[in-house]
Amino acid sequence: SYWAGFQEDINECIVFLQKKGCVHFGIIGFCWGGLAAEMAAKSGRFTMAVSAHGCGHTAETFREVNGNILYITVDDDPFFAKSAQDGIVSAGGKVKVF
Repeated sequence: SYWAGFQEDINECIVFLQKKGCVHFGIIGFCWGGLAAEMAAKSGRFTMAVSAHGCGHTAETFREVNGNILYITVDDDPFFAKSAQDGIVSAGGKVKVF
């Protein structure tokens, strides 16, 4: 599947960076990349993840994240409904609305 290949790519990047001496990792994604950042954060290999103007987020997908993630959005974002934002906050997540 696409996401299995995506996780393989992420793992290869982390191994490469570890060989260069890196020990902590963060990931930032914008729009569909925000969904990718959330998916990557499920691996538990990232100290911090950020989804900026991401899409497809729910309280359920947030609960699958193994680490810290910040969701950044704007008022009336058609791809990240207020109900989804509220669900994430209720589940203990952090949502910043600009």
